[in-house]
Amino acid sequence: GSLAIINFASNLESLPIGLIGVTIAIVSFGTLAELKSEENIAAFTLEMKNNLQKILFLLIPITALMIALRREIVILVLQRGMFSAADAAVTADTLALFLIGLAFGGIVFLLARGFYALKNTRTPVLIGVAAVLINISVSLVATALFHLNTYGLGLANSLADMANALLLIWFLQKRLQGKLIEGKELIKILLGTGVMLIPVLGIKFILGDFLSLENFYVETLLLTAPAALIGAIFY
Repeated sequence: GSLAIINFASNLESLPIGLIGVTIAIVSFGTLAELKSEENIAAFTLEMKNNLQKILFLLIPITALMIALRREIVILVLQRGMFSAADAAVTADTLALFLIGLAFGGIVFLLARGFYALKNTRTPVLIGVAAVLINISVSLVATALFHLNTYGLGLANSLADMANALLLIWFLQKRLQGKLIEGKELIKILLGTGVMLIPVLGIKFILGDFLSLENFYVETLLLTAPAALIGAIFY
């Protein structure tokens, strides 16, 4: 059961990363390679900064939205057949811990391609290996010592994503000699996300009193869709 829960939670987290983080990274790689060939490092840095901001602008609120509506999402996508309400609850909470690292995991693909465009494959590989070792170490401690089971594995994955992204940013900024993420823009995204959560949580708690999430997918959808839509409008 634990393996299935981990796979389901990981797949749900990977969806926005694939749609946003990977897509933007792939599209931007040609431009980054061209700017490096021209030795236009200022434009290269600006391209990296703009694309990082696009990813964070989308993935940070998606992270908050998915955490707030995690149980509803799991019910809609997974709860049927032998996958019970109890399984959905554990998977949803495991998903929440995976989602802590969502935005970090989403920018890793762009940061790695920044190194590739600079003809440096060694640094992202070494950092990736370090992130894997962090994941394994934290997983062992969380499960064997603290008995956190699937929650510990989700947390370990998020911490590894954080370490991976932060190390890539640090080394790439040293290479480019310029900031890749502006604190002012990050604060604006976080404030917008906070504003978005107010109607999302309000709708969830108000409609939750009238709808039974244990029985019908339609009722779960009637709660999830308006909350997500109105949250996006507020953001």
